[in-house]
Amino acid sequence: MGNPTINKDTNVLNIHHSVASLKMRGVDGAESPFSIYSFTDSGFGATLRHNYAQNKDETATAGRCVPSGTKILATKGQVIGGRVEGLNCSQCVDIKIPNGYEFWRESQNFGHHLSFVYGDYINNIRDLGDIMGFETVAIT
Repeated sequence: MGNPTINKDTNVLNIHHSVASLKMRGVDGAESPFSIYSFTDSGFGATLRHNYAQNKDETATAGRCVPSGTKILATKGQVIGGRVEGLNCSQCVDIKIPNGYEFWRESQNFGHHLSFVYGDYINNIRDLGDIMGFETVAIT
């Protein structure tokens, strides 16, 4: 989960925060390797860090629901890099997505934080939307 920055010219979605999941390949998947770091310079707080650059070329799906839960925005792409630098919300992943401008444009109606997971889940999200009765905005 993290804060998005979208380069509309290069179609790169950057997600940066301090939160790394141990189950990036799903609940039944292998745990992701991680390290534990202090969140602040003073040593306050512990946070898990994962070097997403290790997963270069993997497919990833990113998205977010609107707060009302009536629609979801999703896109997929390839991991092209990542960094674990410094403190606070410095951990990040870079994902090359199909259309940075459209994802940025649509994201204005959804909110700030995004979640992502390894794999292509666009069709699963569409199917879930049909079952649950919420709109899916997929940028593919």
